[in-house]
Amino acid sequence: MQIETLSTESDLLLVARAYARVFAGWPWFEVGLGPGCGEFRSEQPGQSCPCGCGPLTPAYPEPETAAYILTEITKPLAVALLAILDDRLAGFAWGFQITGPQFAQEKYKKASSRPQIIQAVGTQTYFYISEVGVDPLYQGNGVGTQLSISLAQGNLGLPLLMRTNQESPMLKIATTQLNMAPVIAPWLRTVDPENSNRVILVKNL
Repeated sequence: MQIETLSTESDLLLVARAYARVFAGWPWFEVGLGPGCGEFRSEQPGQSCPCGCGPLTPAYPEPETAAYILTEITKPLAVALLAILDDRLAGFAWGFQITGPQFAQEKYKKASSRPQIIQAVGTQTYFYISEVGVDPLYQGNGVGTQLSISLAQGNLGLPLLMRTNQESPMLKIATTQLNMAPVIAPWLRTVDPENSNRVILVKNL
């Protein structure tokens, strides 16, 4: 397996397609998007949203997803990596510099949620591991672990910050390979105010 830098427009489109495949699977099942409610759904685009707000659209349309990735990988001190296996894109990962208050502002929709997040992670500057995804065809082959370790090694000496789902393999990678500790989790007293399945982990220096 080769770890390469994500650097070209053609890479962005490949990653956007892989991104949609990753998050359509377990444990996210983000396949369709409700046009009115804005909620991700497991049903296919074109089907009626369970809430009745209209036909579902694709959860991660390619142009919009590529634009999102470009925004992420051009943030301060960004590192963006690809895993290549058998000459195919097996996974992707990126991270960037962010402060605790910036994390709360950018990742939490409700203003009422942000003080709790800042209290949990503090106001310091982190290297935020934003995304690590492995194509379903290559899951279980250590791709996520290698990407995570390579990404963490490029953090320029900053503390680490990550947000993931409690069912995601990333939780085990973060705790066992990156030595990160949860500060918000379903099994702790402090639960994520917007999604009870989320886990926020940090590694301080």
